[in-house]
Amino acid sequence: MKLLIKALCLLWATTSWAAFEVINLNQADEGFNAATYVTPEGGNSAIFVGQARLNALNRALLLFDQQINFSPTLKVEASGLSLGGTRFAATLAQAGPLAAAYNFTKAPYRNTLYPIPLANHLAGYDLSPNKNDIVIEINTDIDSVSVLDSARWYYGYDHSAAEHVDMLSTLMHELVHGLGFITYMESDGSLYQGLWDSFLWNMEHAGASPSRYVDMTTNTQRAAGLTDDGNLHWIGTEVNNEAIGWLTDGLAPDNHVLLFAPTTYTPGASVSHFDPTLSPNELMEPYDTGTTEMRLALAALRDLGWNFDHLQPPTLPETDLALQLTNNASQFVLTVQNLSTDTAQKVFLTFALPSSSTLESTPANCTFAGKFWRCALPDLPGNQTYTLTLNLQTSSTLLANVSSATADPNTTNNLINTTDQPVAEVIASLPLSTVSYISTDTPDTDTPTLTEETSAGGGGAWHFLLLFLLLLLRLKKYDAQTTV
Repeated sequence: MKLLIKALCLLWATTSWAAFEVINLNQADEGFNAATYVTPEGGNSAIFVGQARLNALNRALLLFDQQINFSPTLKVEASGLSLGGTRFAATLAQAGPLAAAYNFTKAPYRNTLYPIPLANHLAGYDLSPNKNDIVIEINTDIDSVSVLDSARWYYGYDHSAAEHVDMLSTLMHELVHGLGFITYMESDGSLYQGLWDSFLWNMEHAGASPSRYVDMTTNTQRAAGLTDDGNLHWIGTEVNNEAIGWLTDGLAPDNHVLLFAPTTYTPGASVSHFDPTLSPNELMEPYDTGTTEMRLALAALRDLGWNFDHLQPPTLPETDLALQLTNNASQFVLTVQNLSTDTAQKVFLTFALPSSSTLESTPANCTFAGKFWRCALPDLPGNQTYTLTLNLQTSSTLLANVSSATADPNTTNNLINTTDQPVAEVIASLPLSTVSYISTDTPDTDTPTLTEETSAGGGGAWHFLLLFLLLLLRLKKYDAQTTV
């Protein structure tokens, strides 16, 4: 099976930590809130598929954060949607920046669009504090037998997807687009708002005159290279220095790395990917080959302006989380233990109650997902514990599970099930409810608007304009396509 990745990138509870924030846009029992049972795999110990998905996204963000050190906080909107597909092809995911900025203080080039996560990083502060930065959507239909046959999402952290589709590597691919590996130029060579973008500063059309995209003056000149297979190149020095001695194929004679420019322009795939001829395979190719190799992706982010030192993501430590229960009639005391020496990060405690049971109050940092509760716990250092007390109006049974974005090598001690049924049967029988607790939270329905600000810099008044781009025009898709 060969998986096609398209690039132009598209994602209500909030999960927040110091460096990044995930805004879950899904409704009850949908996407990242779905309550279908999933077997823990590859260190992801979640038993609800929605939590397994959220854990994978948090892990992807954690890997990038430890590499890049997001500052200011990166805000990511996320949703799992039914994007359809067939036995042979389907969109896996789509993602992209929610805005772009130009002519802000510290912008490397004038009159150049910078995707908002990159712009914030370069500026050193949040240019759009009331708006989110990246949007990500995953296709939940991949878990259906009617899409891609028997292939499904693999939610483990160890990239052992085999014949399935690795969610973690898919999310990492999409996050690279959201962080700036994307152009706003149209297929006809026209520039968005008549402005360059940071991607175009790293592109050339070999053999053309002029060859650098930022030196071209007409749409016709720019469009010509987008379908000139083998002659559309990335000219950023970080990528090309890394590629020499690493790539055995996919390099031009001048040692520039090839970009994807098929003779028929493919929306969402052309240009904003490396060419599929690259060998060894690389994360940002238009076809998902199952690789997690991302040294060129990280080098490209440095070419675009991200400031970090290493070209390989860190290896996150494993942590063994265990869950214990003390119950007394209508009270459950859940204790999470970190049996390891390293810190467990992005920890969640999920639990479900029968429809006849009602909590006396909403536990701190917990939200209801329609069939189960999700509680965001603080990062848990090694050999430490965290206790959550649930007070019920009546005695009850309980299904509870602890998981995190840190791989757990032992998933046998993460579960509490006081019912007399197997876990999968308990989850399958959970009722969809919207009245098992009282919430005073109001969903954020703020609509992106055009914003202008002024700041002093460079000896005069500098203006930057935030362009909130139409998502449907600016989403990079990651497609799956099987070939037989």
